[in-house]
Amino acid sequence: MAVTSLVLLASTSTAQAGGACDWSGCSEFTNGSHLGVLAVKHWNCSTGTTGTASEGCVNTGDTKWIDPGKRTPSGQDWDALRVDAGYCYKVEFLNEFPLLTKRWTMTYDRTKSTKPVYVKIENPSQGYVLAQKAGSCP
Repeated sequence: MAVTSLVLLASTSTAQAGGACDWSGCSEFTNGSHLGVLAVKHWNCSTGTTGTASEGCVNTGDTKWIDPGKRTPSGQDWDALRVDAGYCYKVEFLNEFPLLTKRWTMTYDRTKSTKPVYVKIENPSQGYVLAQKAGSCP
């Protein structure tokens, strides 16, 4: 799985709050899990960085369902993904700044929550949903 995620994250794209692409590109994420994931176009808060989780901070009026093995559309900026209530998601992030590349993995455990949480993907970051599971963490 790790090798696959590295290949899928290798394309250069970035994110910008508000769902608009800028000179450096658009944010995109890939769903490498066996279940669908909801992408959200607009992160509305001025705080947070890639990987920040919030129960608010998004406009849920502009969303897109991403099937297993698929990614958000190329050339479109998607600022967040939803971690569903009752589930645990494992997500890998990639920031590609000039002269610095950072890659890390985070787990978002909502197994005991009745509310979803939204995870920010900012400029110049990408996300890859590695796995998700209901009731416990993968």
